[in-house]
Amino acid sequence: MQFQEDLYYPHPMIQDMLWGFLYHVGEPFLNCWPFTKLRQKALEIAINHVRYEDENSRYLCIGSVEKVLCLIARWVENPNSEAYKLHLARIPDYFWLAEDGLKIQVNIVFFLLNQLRPATFHLILLRYINMISIFRIVCC
Repeated sequence: MQFQEDLYYPHPMIQDMLWGFLYHVGEPFLNCWPFTKLRQKALEIAINHVRYEDENSRYLCIGSVEKVLCLIARWVENPNSEAYKLHLARIPDYFWLAEDGLKIQVNIVFFLLNQLRPATFHLILLRYINMISIFRIVCC
């Protein structure tokens, strides 16, 4: 059930129809024999990636979103596992409750690098095709 106030942006009717079709027709079709094997193999590969990342980073993640995803993946795998408990122990590093509400740690270096990399690439590209001089003439 979906409440109207939960919609950030109302869906077009064709989108709702497509999602309904995929849920009622596509999902039962994908639960047939060859697709279940493929889905199981994909889940095994995904959880192996989570395990590898956890072991190499000692349960520290690069961001709060990845932290929650790894925590949920380990909980689904085994709610009583040591890995899940180690993830729980690291939660205060990312989330804490202050007097004005929930606070979330953001890795600003990672955020800035993800924003600067495309900008740097575009500047190098503009310099390569000698467009910087054209922008100086237009802007100044």
